[in-house]
Amino acid sequence: LRRFHLYGQSFGGILAYEYLKRVAERADTNEAYAHECLSVVLSSTPTSVALVETEANRLVALLKDEDNDESTLLERFRRRHQCQTDEMPKPLSDAYAHAGTVFRGTAAISDYVATPPSTDALRMPSAMIMRGEADFVNEECASGWKKELFN
Repeated sequence: LRRFHLYGQSFGGILAYEYLKRVAERADTNEAYAHECLSVVLSSTPTSVALVETEANRLVALLKDEDNDESTLLERFRRRHQCQTDEMPKPLSDAYAHAGTVFRGTAAISDYVATPPSTDALRMPSAMIMRGEADFVNEECASGWKKELFN
């Protein structure tokens, strides 16, 4: 597969961006274009883990203000800010059920903040940045992709 489109959702979007940035920064342009990413979609991907965690904590606090029942808090958060269906669709629940545990949570990347490619980097592919209307990855958490990170 020499030419491809790349999709990264949430922290997978961080991985997609860092991969593309490293390819763009390679000195050998022949190597950089050996496998060409034509475009990238970053879905619900924050530019700063600390920023998105602050936002998620703020939203959790609002939910607690509405109803302090801890036993329903995760489900209420899911329904309001992750998947707004009464029941999670089976493919999504299967994906969560089979997710690995080693890299769960944000402890390993808590200080991550996306940085622009170096000034001598090759042009990055076109990017579509998207997020859900009620997503906890709000406009502020994702705006850096559009403002400063894609050259």
